[in-house]
Amino acid sequence: SRSVPYRHSTNGVVDRQIRTWEEDTRTALKSAGAPPHWFHVAGPHQASASNFSGSPSPHELRFGAPFDGKLPCFGQKIQYLPHKEERKSQELFSPSTRQAIFINWEFNPGCRWVGNYVVAPIKQFVGADFHNHKFKLKLRVVREIIVPRGDPEFPLRAVTNAIANNLIPKK
Repeated sequence: SRSVPYRHSTNGVVDRQIRTWEEDTRTALKSAGAPPHWFHVAGPHQASASNFSGSPSPHELRFGAPFDGKLPCFGQKIQYLPHKEERKSQELFSPSTRQAIFINWEFNPGCRWVGNYVVAPIKQFVGADFHNHKFKLKLRVVREIIVPRGDPEFPLRAVTNAIANNLIPKK
């Protein structure tokens, strides 16, 4: 049967898929401690992550092999290896990786993953009011990330919880 535009009774499958995506995005934002207006970065992550789950996954059905990248959660604390230009400015024996929160995977047209990850360096959140709509999220596209073992850590959640419990004043 065909779906008819503007007749919700005929769009049940699509409506349910959209509702699931919205619920997953809302959960990802809450788990990460990210504000609701970050839906534009959490939503694409959730859409991508849903393509990597299941057996066989949608990714596997399309490309003939399971997804071979790392699978961190949205907003999870990770380490990334900066580009050579960024590393030139650091001290000789300082750590080669930097802390960030995971945002998404980078895809070429046709949803083919090329091995890049999208991250947000943690240092931009220090002392910043990232709940403010004017906060500009700075993203980096990197080739290498390290996902810590064990339970995921969500650094923004601690700040969000402290604000909610009036331990940190809202700006």
